[in-house]
Amino acid sequence: MKYLVVSDIHSNLEAMQAVLKHARNVGYDQMLCAGDIVGYNANPMEVIDILIDEKAICIRGNHDREVARGVYPDGFNGPAAQAVLWTQANLWTSYRSWLSLLPQGPSEFDGFRLVHGSPRDEDEYVHGPSKRWLPHPAGDSSPLIIFFGHTHCPVAFNGSGLCQTTGAVQLGREDWMINPGSVGQPRDGDPRTSFVIWDQSRETAEFYRIPYNFQLTQKKILAAGLPRSLATRLG
Repeated sequence: MKYLVVSDIHSNLEAMQAVLKHARNVGYDQMLCAGDIVGYNANPMEVIDILIDEKAICIRGNHDREVARGVYPDGFNGPAAQAVLWTQANLWTSYRSWLSLLPQGPSEFDGFRLVHGSPRDEDEYVHGPSKRWLPHPAGDSSPLIIFFGHTHCPVAFNGSGLCQTTGAVQLGREDWMINPGSVGQPRDGDPRTSFVIWDQSRETAEFYRIPYNFQLTQKKILAAGLPRSLATRLG
């Protein structure tokens, strides 16, 4: 089984389309999304449509939660809060209902776990390796893989402290936490969209960085009346 693993799409249609085009050339069987489907950018419904069409396995992120709640997002900075309010106002009711039904992580699957922030809190940022992030079920010796997002920075690390941010990660029989980076708003100094292809049979997780037409995304942000800072940080 091969998985396309994405996170933090944030309503960026151009980035999501670029990811799909490249990932389909590589090949995958199922898409996983670690949350923050909406927010920041101007195409929330189009991005949701892609995930529905792909039959993606998704959990909610903090932006998805706040948009679905339909109230002012306490604790968000100014531009992020404005983007949530804009998304609430521009999202059809059926799409908000879809967001409201997304499960809160961690979601457990056969051989992997899907979270947004940390395994204990969807709002908590995980920036580096620590054994506390890899709680292994007692008596279970099979390797545990946790996919997460929220930081917008690609990284893979295991309980021994090994850390990798590019290329193919050889997973073997280790426990791992893997952040595919952000599709829609990377924050590691590289404007290219970011994702992972996880190949279960080969026991590899490979990072990909793909250029996309972020200038078009920027124009859409400005045309929608979203904060200018959300456009400038993309390129």
